[in-house]
Amino acid sequence: MFISIDVGGTNTRVASSRNLRDIDATETFPSQKILDEEKKLITQAITKLAGNNKIEATAFGVAGIVDKEKCFIKKSPNYKTINEINVKDLLGDVGQMPIYCGNDSEIACLGEATLGAGAGFRSVAYLSLGTGVGGAYIENKQIYNPSRFFEPGHQIVDLSSDIADGYGIKGSLETLISGESFKRRYKVLPHECNDEKIWFEYGRGVGLGIHNLNMLWNPECVVIGGGMSKYFNKFLPGVQDFLIDLTFIAPPKILKAEFEQGSGVVGGFVLISQAIGYRR
Repeated sequence: MFISIDVGGTNTRVASSRNLRDIDATETFPSQKILDEEKKLITQAITKLAGNNKIEATAFGVAGIVDKEKCFIKKSPNYKTINEINVKDLLGDVGQMPIYCGNDSEIACLGEATLGAGAGFRSVAYLSLGTGVGGAYIENKQIYNPSRFFEPGHQIVDLSSDIADGYGIKGSLETLISGESFKRRYKVLPHECNDEKIWFEYGRGVGLGIHNLNMLWNPECVVIGGGMSKYFNKFLPGVQDFLIDLTFIAPPKILKAEFEQGSGVVGGFVLISQAIGYRR
């Protein structure tokens, strides 16, 4: 039995798998502001999913900067509750098993590039649109330069803006296209918005982010994940409109994440399988 955990600023997902490909079951709950409550819910979910089965290894993804070797969360800008803690402290007895950690976007990208929307491509970029904005790049089903950290959501796109993101950076891409920024900018919750003009404008902001990723990484495709991906068809026209005239480098294919908000737990199982040399 293997466990994959994806901790986000809004929700935490815990999943189990026996073969590191198929998800047997998933437990999802709101991420808790009190650390002890978060730990309690994670350990309860693991106990429920594992049953009497031995847990061979666990994957753990979180938005922010993670010391992968020490499994230490240095900074999670949109979920400050877990800043500066060791992942093992959240997992109880499971913390004694092998743990493979990483940034949530790179793990989600690994899942989509290996088993999901980007499986047919050699180079895949991932843009996560949720509470914050994250991203990652995969080449040949491997995390690109895994010893480094990439935070495309915190690139500055508006020097005149006084609005700061989770890292305190003003005018970043996150302040333009995250789920939180959508509510702030348009005074409406995404699931309540049926205004095509708003979605078109939002999509152009996403297109700006994709253009910048294309200039940096030039991927064959960009996979859009995170909570806002459920509105993919609403904002895609704006994305395409922004990119259509940018012909210096041909724009990549724009795809919706196949696993949507489950990309992180799927990617966690891929991460484990690569780490232990598990044959699928």
